Amino acid sequence: MFWIGHRSGLDRFDRTTGRVSLHIPLEDRSWLQFHEDRYGVFWLIYGADNTLATLDRRSGTVTRHPIECEGLSGSKLDSVFAMFEDRDGFMWFATRRNGLVKLDRPQKRFVRYRNNPEDNTRMAADRLTTIYQDREGNYWIGLDEAPPNFFLSRPPLFENLTQAAMRTESPRKIVVFKDRGGTLWLGSEKALWKIRRNTGERPTPDSSLSSVVSMAEQEPDVLWLVGNFRGLIRIHQKSGQIKVYRPDPTNPNALNTNQIERILIARNGTPWLATWDGLAKLDRETDWFTVYRNKVGSGYHGLLFRFQTARFLARCGISNRRGNG
Repeated sequence: MFWIGHRSGLDRFDRTTGRVSLHIPLEDRSWLQFHEDRYGVFWLIYGADNTLATLDRRSGTVTRHPIECEGLSGSKLDSVFAMFEDRDGFMWFATRRNGLVKLDRPQKRFVRYRNNPEDNTRMAADRLTTIYQDREGNYWIGLDEAPPNFFLSRPPLFENLTQAAMRTESPRKIVVFKDRGGTLWLGSEKALWKIRRNTGERPTPDSSLSSVVSMAEQEPDVLWLVGNFRGLIRIHQKSGQIKVYRPDPTNPNALNTNQIERILIARNGTPWLATWDGLAKLDRETDWFTVYRNKVGSGYHGLLFRFQTARFLARCGISNRRGNG
């Protein structure tokens, strides 16, 4: 069967008989598009207001599906300029004011993708004219007053985390660490950033924890930080309690130096520190430090200094998969 749109409405044309088998009158034919998706739904865009509708071909009933303009002034209903079914069977609609709209079939709702001036990863505008998917699966969007935009059908290999809230920071990033809960920690010269990527929350900085050069996780609640000339820092994430270890000339069991390069956690949970004054180990029960120095007198430099001696790691039971620097 052929479907033919014309000034009187929509006709179903039987090629065998050469006759129209069904006529669907439409009250306003100034604009008409139609498409049958893989689920057998017959979609229409018609009328002066570019109304979105579906057609029941058995009864000839046309049902409107208005897209409301949430948070926008003026008319409560939006116009649809184009529709498109992608390779996965999702229906997309290019609208006049609502940006890009996708049909969520399981939830029976429309999902909107709109412009955000503070986010350069969003569409450049909300007034769309068309949408297309190329052979690589990328989506191309035609805009009324801006150059075409496109977005990927799959997440990119690299993700840009330089959001608007972080642009005032120094671009030099010292350390990146992901904890067991999926939170991403990013240490910059000015602050420590906490990024919850799965919730979409804006990154939150802590300027009191700056210049972090290494991080490790002892257990799901305890995070260890090494700050450049700031000593050793322990954070209990649930309670927010922070404890800082610094050198104390009056205490022989205190941390030996603030100049720490790396932290790793042994399999038994013991923190080890590569410092400019030897290799330090923290006893978690007493909070005392034990320092191992070479016989020459200066600190552990070279391979041992960077925790890169495999035999030494195995002897201490240290796993380099639980720390980052």
